[in-house]
Amino acid sequence: MPLPSSIPLGLPSELAHRRPDIRAEEARLHAATAAVGVATANLYPQIRITGSLSRQSLEPSDLFDDKSTAFSLVTNITAPLFNGGRLRAERRAALAAVDSAFASYQQTVLTAFAQVADILTALEHDAEQIAAQQKAFDVAQTNLSLARESFSAGNTGVLQILDAQRLSQRARIGVVRAQAQQVQDLIELMVALGGEQPDATAASEQQVR
Repeated sequence: MPLPSSIPLGLPSELAHRRPDIRAEEARLHAATAAVGVATANLYPQIRITGSLSRQSLEPSDLFDDKSTAFSLVTNITAPLFNGGRLRAERRAALAAVDSAFASYQQTVLTAFAQVADILTALEHDAEQIAAQQKAFDVAQTNLSLARESFSAGNTGVLQILDAQRLSQRARIGVVRAQAQQVQDLIELMVALGGEQPDATAASEQQVR
């Protein structure tokens, strides 16, 4: 797995935009807003306007309600495509669906941002752990070198060298484990970003743009 050239401590929010859950909620919100547009357009009265159209039938309460007496008085008016009351109810339902979709969209985005933030915090901790384990390994290696020199000079025995080697190997394992945790958190960050590989340099350039 190719790792990024550097580990980012911060990322622009646009990098999380390709997450499938965010894209799905966006599509749902677009569909809901489109439904409002359709419901609003359907409020337009569907009638045939002729010279015999009476002024009485031009009242809003008449045009938007097929139960009015105007429809029975003017024979050239065609019946509306939808019942006025049902149409308004459908529009209210569409508006409610938009509110629901928007709330769900907001929650999904906030959850995504929180997940990315938590992983970035974990990566920062990983970097600290790697630095600490590497320092411990460097000290163990120095102690091993000193033990070997002391053994060559006849000042220590084999047990001291074996003990120094054991400590050095333990420190090496600590470094590998910290690096493995960093790789795991990087993979989780890629998943949280919808498959986008994070890179501190690229992130900085995108923030500038």
